[in-house]
Amino acid sequence: MVLLSIIGPPAVGKSSIIRALFSEEYVNKPPNLIEPKPLFKCTEYNDYLFTGNRVLLLGQYDEGTFSGSDSWSYSVLAKGAFESFIAEQSKSYDKLIFEGDRLTSKTEWLTENYDTKVFMLTITPEENRLGKMQEAIYKTNHGLLEDIKC
Repeated sequence: MVLLSIIGPPAVGKSSIIRALFSEEYVNKPPNLIEPKPLFKCTEYNDYLFTGNRVLLLGQYDEGTFSGSDSWSYSVLAKGAFESFIAEQSKSYDKLIFEGDRLTSKTEWLTENYDTKVFMLTITPEENRLGKMQEAIYKTNHGLLEDIKC
């Protein structure tokens, strides 16, 4: 099982990348919107990229701003809740994928315990549309990842 994580400050395109990767041209069948455990809403793909891979996308996507795992309650981050969820789901899927800020604090644990690929999107100060808030979030995320070998 491989876990793919796309993280970064707000408005850098994380959700847009996921929406593009899981658009109709890449999937053979409509996804299944599931909730394997309470509060853990996910999207299941049984034949992603026509390879037969079973993929679990953490979160569900709609046209709203806060989709994917960013729509999850912060209570999923309680000690052991997220970890047991990942342990259970890793037995059933070829890939687990998430994007967003909500799960950034779990990145170190994921890289220590699973074959995890982390993609951190960044922007230049000139591209920053959200000002000081985005800079603060970037510094927090960057600090969390300093010691992780991605």
